[in-house]
Amino acid sequence: MTPIKALLLVTSMLAMGSAIAANDPQALGAPGVIPHDVSSFLPITIDKNMCIACHSQQAKPGAAKVAGQPVGTPADHFDASGKMSGLRYDCMLCHAPQDKKATDLPVEKLP
Repeated sequence: MTPIKALLLVTSMLAMGSAIAANDPQALGAPGVIPHDVSSFLPITIDKNMCIACHSQQAKPGAAKVAGQPVGTPADHFDASGKMSGLRYDCMLCHAPQDKKATDLPVEKLP
């Protein structure tokens, strides 16, 4: 989703009175957070990427997330040969680890 489309989506949601969950970055088109510790995975390199040990399967568009199961990797993260793209191997350039000390932020209800 482009930034313009995300802004239009948020604007239309606000205009309709919808509340946006503060703990759901994907609601605004941002990449999801990493819900587990990754300190032992670092540094992530193209030759050493522990993330793909669990997330190597391509995500199926529209597939529901299953609690406790790894989320698949989007198809655009792979090159034409099916290998992880050299531009997408460092997951933490876009995905940030979730802060386990933080609590869910309150969702502001709009009138």
